[in-house]
Amino acid sequence: MSTISFSIAPDIAPQRLPGWYIFATWLQKQIDAPLTTTDFSSFEKQKQALLDGKIDFLYANPYDAGWLVREQKFIALAQPMSDVAEVTIVTKANSDIKQVSDIPNGVKASAADNADLRMLGAILLEPANLTKDDFTFVDVSNHILAIKALLSGNADIAMVPSNIYKGLSKTISNDLTALVSTEPHDIESVAHCFVLSPKMAEYAEPIKNTLKNMKNIPNGQSILDDIGVADWKILEDKEEIAFMIDLIYALQV
Repeated sequence: MSTISFSIAPDIAPQRLPGWYIFATWLQKQIDAPLTTTDFSSFEKQKQALLDGKIDFLYANPYDAGWLVREQKFIALAQPMSDVAEVTIVTKANSDIKQVSDIPNGVKASAADNADLRMLGAILLEPANLTKDDFTFVDVSNHILAIKALLSGNADIAMVPSNIYKGLSKTISNDLTALVSTEPHDIESVAHCFVLSPKMAEYAEPIKNTLKNMKNIPNGQSILDDIGVADWKILEDKEEIAFMIDLIYALQV
């Protein structure tokens, strides 16, 4: 029986890593196959391991997932369902920043620790010619505190779910200006993704079935809580997968 080499995208929050190790141990029991886990400190090191054929199964960030499926023929299995469907970037009403293109290099952005939220927020900053190296995140524990950090002057902009922004009281929203928002149909496919090497294709269905039923399998729900995932969206439709890959590639241009 082949041992599956599993790895996790380096952008996963460090506090979530113990949960991912528990997930790997749990998964190998469910699919009855040995699984080893290796984490990497950088995307460069992980990509080299992928090119060297040392990773069979990966929880990849959207861009690596796109590359692996399109160019390395990996199989897309599932994506996390997120509670962040739309994102809005806001600033203070009296700010010198009136539109996205006004956002300067070195800006401080407050945002909760949510990978999808931060990734979509970073995409929204592209019209200002800003990459992830051109701004700094102000870490907060929830979306309301992201707004508070902005209003208190600890951040220049805030990235929040659009429903949170729309639900703010008039007293608070009057002190804010929305700069830009995503649309759900544009970004719903841009998320981390489980991908599997074609040489391990025999495990694709067992893994998908396990993820599909994870909430109902013993210890599944607690592990989902530990890794910060509500549930999994199983990828079955080839057209949907092709759209996901095309969208990811378009966002990299």
